[in-house]
Amino acid sequence: MKTKAWLETFEQELKDKGYRKHLPPAGSYADYCYDRVITDQEEKIYQNLFLIYTHQANRQADTFVGVQFECYLLGLNKRIDLTVSCDCESIEQYETMAKQFYQSMKQFKTL
Repeated sequence: MKTKAWLETFEQELKDKGYRKHLPPAGSYADYCYDRVITDQEEKIYQNLFLIYTHQANRQADTFVGVQFECYLLGLNKRIDLTVSCDCESIEQYETMAKQFYQSMKQFKTL
């Protein structure tokens, strides 16, 4: 498990990269999340979402459960998304996954 100090640093890095903190999507068990919409020449193309799971009532004082990363392609009449539940070394690694996911899946936007 990650520590509270790690989470505080991680959240500050997200804020520094322009991610916004808010309530998680309906149906999620996350305590809160951070998101950022990625654009290409002002067109919204995909959204990165970091879901934070702390399970406050069931945790030790200095630990939390974890982070789940999701990427949603935008501008579709269908759902195409990526979900990652493993720990990456950096936010940039998650963002690289999202960019490569978008690049490989954008051809399906017209299906």
